[in-house]
Amino acid sequence: MGFFSAIKSFFMGSDDPAALADEVERYADRFENAGDSENAALAHGYARRIRNAADAREARRLYDEFKAAVRDEDEGERHLAADRHREHDDDTWSDDS
Repeated sequence: MGFFSAIKSFFMGSDDPAALADEVERYADRFENAGDSENAALAHGYARRIRNAADAREARRLYDEFKAAVRDEDEGERHLAADRHREHDDDTWSDDS
């Protein structure tokens, strides 16, 4: 691997289907450890599809699709957490006397 290939790999990630699938499997492990079986199953399914991809381009497309699905759900969770915070935010403990 050349110098510029190493830099590209560092910033852009690998295009190797096995490496992409391994990364998605690590996401699955994190989801399982967090007790999120639904996202763990989603990650395992994507890892399997990435490993069976016909070529590196398809593997990268599946990987990007997985990352977008996880990010969209994560954004939804952030909004829910912010809403919960706003629901319990009141001014009864304010220092404004």
